Amino acid sequence: MNYRIILDGAHNPAGARALAGYLSRFYSGRRVWLVYGAMRDKAIAEVTGILFPLVNQVIATAPHQSRAVDPETIRALADHLSVQTAPDLAAALEIARRQVEEIKLHVEEAKRVSNIDAAVNLAATAKRLQSLIEEGQKLHP
Repeated sequence: MNYRIILDGAHNPAGARALAGYLSRFYSGRRVWLVYGAMRDKAIAEVTGILFPLVNQVIATAPHQSRAVDPETIRALADHLSVQTAPDLAAALEIARRQVEEIKLHVEEAKRVSNIDAAVNLAATAKRLQSLIEEGQKLHP
């Protein structure tokens, strides 16, 4: 499972709508993490209302600016089920990286279990065919 990091400075509703269009067009149906930080003088509620519904995970953080909004404030404003906070960008990216790695492990485990299930089903089918052959039944018309 590969992942991409998309950097975007969408800091107003128009920029958020442009990013939302891009995400909808190219990432629909895929898991998306959004690392989001904002300044106090921005339309945070509107921007988060545009972007947050399009993503699976939100990690709210704060840019290194005196005007930065506290990540907990972003979480409080967010209408999203999964918002985590991080004190800075490095910590936010680390949270996202760990979550991606965790999902990769779950996917690999699911593939392994799926392969085992397929092998068991194949063996069961082969046993049934063997029984039919031993009984003298035709397998194909």
